[in-house]
Amino acid sequence: MLLLIFSCLKETNQNKIALNIKNIAGNYRQILTHKVFMNSLIILGINYSLMIIFNIIAPFLIQSVLGYTAIVYAHMALYMGVAFLIGSLTNQVLIRHFKIHTLIKTGFIISIITSSVMLILTHIIPINLATITVPVYIIVFCIALINPNLMGEIMAIFPKSGGTVAAIIGCMIIVCALISSGIASLIHSLNQIPMAWLYTVLIVINCLIYGLVIRKKDEA
Repeated sequence: MLLLIFSCLKETNQNKIALNIKNIAGNYRQILTHKVFMNSLIILGINYSLMIIFNIIAPFLIQSVLGYTAIVYAHMALYMGVAFLIGSLTNQVLIRHFKIHTLIKTGFIISIITSSVMLILTHIIPINLATITVPVYIIVFCIALINPNLMGEIMAIFPKSGGTVAAIIGCMIIVCALISSGIASLIHSLNQIPMAWLYTVLIVINCLIYGLVIRKKDEA
């Protein structure tokens, strides 16, 4: 596969820089100390973690607690992918009519409302398939509005270092996935209350980072 990539795929980055350790280290230092970039990375990582958390906690709730088969869980996981696809397609349409930060802000608003409703419902309605999955689908739909636009914004900060930026983003997502997987694996409950709290807390953190750091910095 590596040989095919090198032989068939041409380099598209026109800002070619000679390989130099000092230049590479300087690029990484500049990127990793950029406040907006790093906080945006945290948001991207947390959003990815929200999807990972479902895949770790939901199988136990759906199969062990509710008694459904693995096939039912597989369908629920598939629908989550469909929710992300619909969100991505919707984003492609909306981006032509609205500003990027308007779409990002809308995604956060819907996410925080959904997670709050999810948390409330867990305390007044017995656990069922709908209360586990439907709020997560809505949140995943919102992630598809937030992540592509936010990623495009931070990629534009360093137009001459696209490869480095993409590598850092990929590593950050992996790190956040590892952390979220570890946290989610420690959760053992007979209902979806811990999952609802985890979603709510992480989404609130994202909203605070975006509102207090990223958006404030952009407006300044």
